[in-house]
Amino acid sequence: FVESDREAAETILRNLDKLKLDGAVVLREDAGRKLAADAAGGRRYDLVLIDPPYAMLARMLPTLAAYLPAVVAENGIAVVESDAREEPDLPLPKRTSRRYGAARVTVFEATR
Repeated sequence: FVESDREAAETILRNLDKLKLDGAVVLREDAGRKLAADAAGGRRYDLVLIDPPYAMLARMLPTLAAYLPAVVAENGIAVVESDAREEPDLPLPKRTSRRYGAARVTVFEATR
């Protein structure tokens, strides 16, 4: 998990503990910088979950577009949660986009 906000990171840690999910790591750093570093380092992930504060998504899209395709593994997926009125566009094939009340969940896939 990558979370820049201290309180949110602590909440993630508490939730992981309640769920008894050992082995998870919570990094307190900027998600964009971490994404760029992982892309440069050749790291690949089968699943990437992106849930920024909705007002920040538009600012994050250029960074996501630049680095996300490099970090999503072959046949992996990236899931972006956004405001229901926003449908993010990224340079990955879009599998689906669905509204759930005030939220939208858009799923992208890497099918190299």
